[in-house]
Parts: sequence; structure tokens; C-alpha cells
Amino acid sequence: MECNGDISFPPATLVELSRYGIRGFTDYFVTMEIGYNLNILMEATGGTGDCKEAGCLADVHKLCPQEQILEGGGGCNSTCQAFDYYCPYGIFCDWNEYNQLSESACPNSERHCAGANYTITFCPNTDAFSIIKLSRKLSSTDYLISYPGDFTLGFFGDNNRYLGIWYTNDVQWRKVWVANPNSSIISPNGTHALSIDPNSGNLIIDVGGKTLMSITDIQVGPNSNLTATLRFDGNFLLINEIDKSILWQSFDHPTNVLLPGMKLGSNIRTGRNWTLTSWLSNEIPDSGAFTLSWELVNGSSQGLMIRQRGKPYWTSGYLNVQAFQYIFALNRPNSQSQYDLSFIYNNEERFLLLDSYSDDSFPMWILTPKGQIIDRNNSSVWTPEFCYGYNLDDGCVDSGLPQCRIEGDEFSERNSEFFPDTTKREIVDNSSLSISDCFMKCWNDCKCVGFNSSTTNGTRCVFWIGSNRFLVNQHDSSIRLGNLFMYFCKVRG
Repeated sequence: MECNGDISFPPATLVELSRYGIRGFTDYFVTMEIGYNLNILMEATGGTGDCKEAGCLADVHKLCPQEQILEGGGGCNSTCQAFDYYCPYGIFCDWNEYNQLSESACPNSERHCAGANYTITFCPNTDAFSIIKLSRKLSSTDYLISYPGDFTLGFFGDNNRYLGIWYTNDVQWRKVWVANPNSSIISPNGTHALSIDPNSGNLIIDVGGKTLMSITDIQVGPNSNLTATLRFDGNFLLINEIDKSILWQSFDHPTNVLLPGMKLGSNIRTGRNWTLTSWLSNEIPDSGAFTLSWELVNGSSQGLMIRQRGKPYWTSGYLNVQAFQYIFALNRPNSQSQYDLSFIYNNEERFLLLDSYSDDSFPMWILTPKGQIIDRNNSSVWTPEFCYGYNLDDGCVDSGLPQCRIEGDEFSERNSEFFPDTTKREIVDNSSLSISDCFMKCWNDCKCVGFNSSTTNGTRCVFWIGSNRFLVNQHDSSIRLGNLFMYFCKVRG
């Protein structure tokens, strides 16, 4: 209104309303194509079609890449403006951190509606995109955004779909929580949605209007005062608005990531355990081979324990707060992050709490498919790549050596090719096997000299049986399956 119809001077959040949409619909958009300066919410009422809210509600001033912040503050330049690219109007150039930020900060930006009245709100309530009410569904292409925009909740995946949470501005899109890790959604037409069941009060995923799965199991019965909220810390809550009681929260059901504020341990009174479970592979969220827990070690003291398929694999041993932080710092010499850790031990609860970080945009611990603990920089905390059963100084649990292995034996990763006349290849076509399962099977088979995943998604196994004579590949890194974990036998005596 102030501009009297003149084009805005970027960076500015852009609203478009077109009466020439498809099949008589009105198209409306809220985007960051020419940058961002303030939050905007656009709502349609009384129409038909996809008449949902559109807008940009995250605090982009906080999330804007440093090199794209408007000089003097007050806005976030687009890639084109910041780097003086030539970009035709309405087209993003050179996919980068800003483009992902735009998708996440304005997740529900494009709508198609007919016969509606429209309301545009400048600087709207911050919870407009972070809450699901009983009457609203989160479709397969919609997102929830926590305020001030640190976390995003939505569906992801191609043929197999999952509901997850991730840091909004993480260019790697690493998921910090997955609702259905072992029950992927197969919905080729993209008709699935997340909503609150008006009959039971549970969070459900439906496909074509039919309930596919229930995320929660609360059974409160019909209740019109329930909301589901994505909080600032990444915790997804189901709340009874009458008394503000929390009926369910994602922090009580962790997957492979520990966030600040999440507990790792157990509640003695209720029997609840807070345990991390690794993904099957880096691409597949199904439960993998490893779990990370905070439990009794050495009979009477608390410590970290990694188990592989239920068996002790690695342990930190007893650690008090000072020792834990000291060892952690030694193994991450280049990290600038500071950790505040709390250990709670009483008659009701016993857990480790990751309180806060400083100078870290995406604080988290990740339990990898190889059984390692890493942070957002992919630097190992202090867990080894593989535990061979004898390197106890690294925290590995003594599991005994196979008859044909000796201390010092291990696998190394090489671009190589075994001689086919002395070594044969065997494939185990089991999609539930991870790379760590392949390692253990090969390590315990005295005839096995090499292994790898037999698929590009990190599952199933291929083994090389026989002689470990091989030809090193010095040029082509894609020979056979690329990088092979190869075992070099040591001659006894």
C-alpha cells in the first residue's frame, strides 16, 4: 500500500496474487525470490481447492547466510543480489544454503484456490505454521516450522516416504527424528497427510482419507482441544489445550540423534528408556544394528554403552562430568563447540542430558550405521570405526578373537580388485543387513578376505572368499563396487 503499486526494492518478501491460475483457480504465493525483509501470512476463506495458508514465518534474519545479510541489517539478500548474478525475475540461481532456507522458511508458499476472500497479515503470530489443530491436515507437500525457524517437520523420501524433523538450514537435510522408521509410507500419488484423529486424539497418517498408521497411542477419546506443536528445540508435542498437559512428545521416542534437551537413560518409576537406534544405512531410516544407551557399566557406575544387535560392543566406562568433557575435547581438537552436560542419578531417573552448545548451528550427536558417535561435523567423538574385540583401549568390549585372527588384524579401505582365479565373490541378498553386519560376518569367517555392501543404499552384503591377492586400482575409483573393505592376513610367528 505504501508503494502505490510500484515494484518493491529488494530485499523484500514477495506476495503474488494471480487471477489467471489453472482451471479457474486463483494462484497465490509468498516467496523469497527477491529476498526477505519481514514475515507475511496469506489466508484464504470461503473458497474451494487448496485454500490453505501461505507465507514466510521463520525468523530469516537469524537464519540468513552471513554473506547474504543486508548491510546494516533489516533484510536477507537473495543469491542473485548478494553475488551480483544475473537472474531472470522469479528464478533462483545456483542452488545453495539460501535456496534451501527459502524452501524451509516459506514451506507452504504456493496455493491454488477459487471463490475465496484473502487476508494478508504482516508480522503474523509466530505459531501459525508450527501448530496442527484438529481441523487441519499437514499434507505430503506441507511443512511445520518451529519459531524462530530452527526446525522443520514434514514428509521426505521418494518411493518410500517418512515423516521426520530436521534443522531448517542444514544443507545436508540430516533428520534428527523419524516418526515411522520401520513403516515407510507407499503413496505414489502423494495423498498422505498427518492429522489428529477426532475420535481417538492420536496423531495419525492417512492415505486417501483412510488411516494408514498411528504415530501415538494415547486413546483420550474425542477431544476438540488437542493441538500438535513443533517447538523451538525440535520437540514435537501433542498437547491438551484445556490444561496445557503434554500427552505425548517426540523427545520420549528418540531415533538416531540426541539433541540438546533430550534425555539418554531411563526412568526407574515408569520404566521408560531413552535410547538411540542407528539407521540401517545413511539412506534408510529403518532400525539398524546399533543402540546407544546410558546405563550401568562395571556393575555399579553409569556410562555410555553401544550394543550391536543387543550385545555389548563399545563402552565409555565410568565417566564423571569433568572426565567426560576432557576426553571428548581430546578427541575433537579442531572443534570450537562447547558442551554443557548433566548427569542425573536419583531414585526416579538416571540419564545424561546434553544441555547446550555454543558456536554450533546444528548441535546434535548422531549414532551412525557403523556404530560411531559423531557430531554435526561428522567428527568422531571417540568411538572407533570398527571394534575387533581386542582394541580395548578404544572402549571396545572384549568379544574374543576368531581362531584365525590375531591382535593387530583389521580391515582397510582400498580401491582394489581381487584376482578372480584365487578369490570368489558371494552375495547375501538380505535387505536387513547393514555394513556393520557385513563386517561382523566377514570378521568371523576365516576364509573371508573382503566385504562391502552389495547395493548403493548401503544394505545387503558382498563377500570375497579365498586369497587376499589383489590389484590396487590407482586410476579408476569405480572398479566393481568402488571402495572395498579389504582384509590383509598376517602370518603367525
